[in-house]
Formats: sequence, structure tokens, C-alpha cells
Amino acid sequence: MTQTIDYGVKRMIKLLNLHESASKLLLLSFFILCSAVISAQELPDTIFNKDAPAFSNIIQDVPPDILSVVIAPESPRADQETYIKADVRVDPVQSIFKVQEVILHYSADNENFVSIPMEYVKDEDIWQGRIPPQPAGAEVTFYLTARDEIGNAVSELPMLSKLSAENLTKVVTDDNDEGIPSSLDFLGINFGTDGTNLLVCMVLEKPFEAMINSSASIFGLGFVEDDLRLHQTRSQTDITGLFIAFAPLLNKIGIFSIEDVVSNRPPRKAGAEVVSKNKSVCARAPISALTSTPERGLKFFAANITLNANSGEVLPGDATPYAIVYFRPHIYKVLP
Repeated sequence: MTQTIDYGVKRMIKLLNLHESASKLLLLSFFILCSAVISAQELPDTIFNKDAPAFSNIIQDVPPDILSVVIAPESPRADQETYIKADVRVDPVQSIFKVQEVILHYSADNENFVSIPMEYVKDEDIWQGRIPPQPAGAEVTFYLTARDEIGNAVSELPMLSKLSAENLTKVVTDDNDEGIPSSLDFLGINFGTDGTNLLVCMVLEKPFEAMINSSASIFGLGFVEDDLRLHQTRSQTDITGLFIAFAPLLNKIGIFSIEDVVSNRPPRKAGAEVVSKNKSVCARAPISALTSTPERGLKFFAANITLNANSGEVLPGDATPYAIVYFRPHIYKVLP
């Protein structure tokens, strides 16, 4: 390990000790350590002093969670409405923010989904929605998405017959940010699964640029596979977390850990692909390469920076809110 890398790790560990939940800072450290591949200059202290609004929510990492979903009646007839009741909340011990909206998405063909807002029932402390009567014999698929007051989200995902950027679920939305290049400005993250693979598209204001103002663009999609219900704020503070990286100019594309980057090793797990297309950077990977316990779901966030190989200057770009994603839809069959 070079002195430059050692300096960066020590400074990052110091920052991690100041933040109980610092997975975005760890992702930033991943980006910074990439500089060792092409530069041996000492990391500038100024990167940690800059006011980067897009990174201002680094410790607000507790998304809402879907704790239970009840269908009534469980097997509706063709002339009956179906009531969906869900316990969706943000852990009040770990976050001051509340659930702002819950959306019910349903379809009788698992392709054309209708989205309707659910209502909060204060007396029962639950969210409720209604699916109108469906044809007899129809197999209805539905799933929920929810967001809190600062944009952290949770979503269940339907099983898609074909994975493409056009039919993904919009889970994270992110406002336009001033002061950063449009090709770094995240507008959201969309997710989709076929039960075996996961496709994630980070949507940008303008198409991806590998180089901006003589600096390399570095994108990362961080994910946490710990049991989210027990440790919602657990981050990769052990420096063992994995990231899906997209840094074409640094030849870093795929799934990496901090150790992989420091040792200049190839991607850790096979099968992950990352490409830029139009205004999106999309990553496709087998779910088994991301987690051994898919029933627990995964917690995601995206971030990017630029790195100037000549000056060594590292500038934060944008970072999204956090999202929990579950690989599960709900399905019921309509009786005659």
C-alpha cells in the first residue's frame, strides 16, 4: 500500500468514526482510492471541506420499510373490490422523518400496471388502498412503493418477463442540483428483476460523459445486504462493503470492495455489467452476486465524483437518497 492510499484510508476511518451511518462516505473513500490507480499524489484535505449539497444527507440513511401487507378478502370474487392494508413506517428511534406517500401498483397481466396512492388511516396507523374488481380467473399482481419526507424510499419489485430500462420501477427520485455538471446530476434510480437478475438504472439529467473538464467521471452504486429490519442504519463501516463501480477511464467496471481497489484487483464477482445509454447508467447483475439472502432485501444508494489525474483534485458530484428493495410481489387469483 502506498503512502498516498494509507493517508486516504486513515482520514476516511477518522471520518467514519464521526458518523454512525456513513456508507456514502465509504463510497466516497472508494472513489478516492481509485486515484491510486493513476496518481500517487497526496489526497487534498480540501475535498472534505467543500460544501457539497448533493452529499448533505450522508447520515440520513434510514429509509421507510414495509413491515406487513394484508389482502382482504384473500380470494376476491370478480364483483368484489380488494382492500390492501400495509404497515409502512420509518423507525422513529433512528430517524425523525415520516412516511410521506405510499403507492399501490397493480396489474392483471403483470405488464400494464396501474398506480394509485394509498390513504393513511390514522386510527389504525396503517396505509390502505383498493384494487377495483378484476375479471374472474385473473391473476392479479401488486406491489408497493413508499417514500419519506427527504426522499428515502422502499419498494417491492414485480417479477418481469423481460428486463429492460423501459419497464423498471421508479423507486428513487432526486431533484435537480445546481452547481454540478448535468451529466453527473441524478434524477432518480429505477429497479427491476426477473427473479434471477437485477437491473438498476441511474437516471441522469444529461447523458453520461466519461470525462468532464479534464477529469474522469466515477459512478458507484453501493449496496448493503445486512438484515435491514434489525440494523436499518448499518453501513459498510467495517470497510467490507461492495460497490458496483462504473469508471471507464480508470478501467473499474463491476463489483468491487475497498480491498479490491487498493490491491488493484479485478472485479470481485462475475456477471455484473454496467453500461451507459442515453441518459442512464445501468447495472445488471445476478441477485446471487449481490446477496446470499435475497429475502432480506437490499439497501442501495448511488453517488459520483470526478477525479483530475493531473492535479489529483477530487470533486464530489451527486448522491441519491437511500432505498430498500425487496424482490417480492404479491399475487392473488380472482374467483368467479
